[in-house]
Amino acid sequence: MGVSIVDWNEKMATNLLSYLMEKNENHGRIFFVKTDVSKEEEFENAFMKTAEKFRNIDVVINNAGIINELQWEKTVAINLEAVLRGTYLAIDKYLPKYSLGKEGVIVNVSSILGLDVMETLPTYTAAKHGIVGLGKY
Repeated sequence: MGVSIVDWNEKMATNLLSYLMEKNENHGRIFFVKTDVSKEEEFENAFMKTAEKFRNIDVVINNAGIINELQWEKTVAINLEAVLRGTYLAIDKYLPKYSLGKEGVIVNVSSILGLDVMETLPTYTAAKHGIVGLGKY
């Protein structure tokens, strides 16, 4: 099994990478791809690099998220559009071709505001509701 950490924050990703390497003897099976998931080309590149490195992709976890009501377009791009993009990239291009098992797994992470509301975070709440709705599909 391998782990591909896909994040724009190099410092946080490097810290996680160090932690995982400390806990795992298979250091070559963990790597980092600096990616802005709101940019389609970068996100697809992360999938390609992961498939090249491990020759398979069995699990995709869409977990990116920000809270920034002042830049609502960016909030929607990362919190909802990137989840949709990651889901469809996995379904259409990667899991059928690179999954070792019969089926791949996609985990889309929302938050409690995918089920509830907070009037001071309308954009964040709407995006997280969208993820929950996608999961019900």
